[in-house]
Amino acid sequence: MSEVVKRLKRARELLEQGWCKGDLAHDKEGALVDVYCDKVYSVCLLGACMRAEWEASPSGVGWFLLDELVAGGVEARGYADIARYNDAPERTKEEVLALMDETIKTAEEVVNE
Repeated sequence: MSEVVKRLKRARELLEQGWCKGDLAHDKEGALVDVYCDKVYSVCLLGACMRAEWEASPSGVGWFLLDELVAGGVEARGYADIARYNDAPERTKEEVLALMDETIKTAEEVVNE
């Protein structure tokens, strides 16, 4: 499995554990926290990508690759960026997870070509 696919799967795991809107990350009480701190309880779509990349590479180099892969799916749905997609009033956790599943599948297909 490629490093990119591993990181996308980790981002999905983070979203499954806890998803939020409006901020990159929240603690158990719903307060804003740094996406890189140990108190993270829930993350938004962008926060999940940032956190997954940071866990794999604390220098943060390359998180933009996950961002770009996810952004492709967001743009295909008519949204200008990840934050607007994630924070749309009608957005559900299930839709965000479905987007991650599609992104992971696409990444796996590219790797296997």
